[in-house]
Order: sequence, then C-alpha cells, then structure tokens
Amino acid sequence: MPPSQTASPPLNMAVRLAVFYGGYFLVGGVLFPFWPLLLEVRGLQAGQIGLLLALALWLRAAAGPFVAWQADRSGAPKKVLVACAVAALAVMPSFYWAAEFWPLLLATFAFFFAYSSVGPLAETISLRTVSAEQGYG
Repeated sequence: MPPSQTASPPLNMAVRLAVFYGGYFLVGGVLFPFWPLLLEVRGLQAGQIGLLLALALWLRAAAGPFVAWQADRSGAPKKVLVACAVAALAVMPSFYWAAEFWPLLLATFAFFFAYSSVGPLAETISLRTVSAEQGYG
C-alpha cells in the first residue's frame, strides 16, 4: 500500500486527540485535588463541601447516559462533545467568583454535568475514528 493510502488515522487527528486528552486531564488533575481546599478557604462547612463533592460524583453517573443518548439521537457526537467542553470551560470561572454555598452548588451542577460527559464522548469518538481508519476491534 502506498504511504499516502496507509490505514492509520491522519496525523493531524492523532495530534488533535492527544491535545484534547491532555487538556481534559489537565483540568481534572488541577481541579480535583484542590477543589475541596478552595471550598474550605471560601468558608464552607465540612457538610457543605461533602455535599458538593457528592453532587459531582452523582452527576458523573447521571449526566453521562443522558448526554450519550442526546449525542446518539442527534447523530453528531462531535458537536455534543464540543458543546459540553465549551459549557464546562464557560462555567469554570464561576468557581472563582462564587463565594457562598448556593452559587457554588449551581456552578458545581453546571460544570460537572458538562465535564463528566466529555470523557466518555471523547472515548467514543476516538474508538470510532480508530476503528474506521485501522480496522481496530
């Protein structure tokens, strides 16, 4: 097979996926270890911090199937992925500005609803890309 017709995905797609995953895990790697400390510095009580952390975990379980259903229904998982990523990035600064429990609860809901759906959608798109281009799986 000539080099221009190899069965591997284009390099630019591999680079785009690598940059995307790097950014995705960078956000998680910075946010998750320090977020409870930020909440404590903001003056939240231990029970309130626990509630926000629990909400984040529950949203990971609840939002994923709903957003995946929407992505399948729309037939455009990349658009849903981009919408979720942009929404998560747009909400993230609200953690800086919100200083009380209720605004932080709203920001937590909005951010983790969007952010928790990004990873599974990205994996689906990555595997579809690889399987279509390389006959993987």
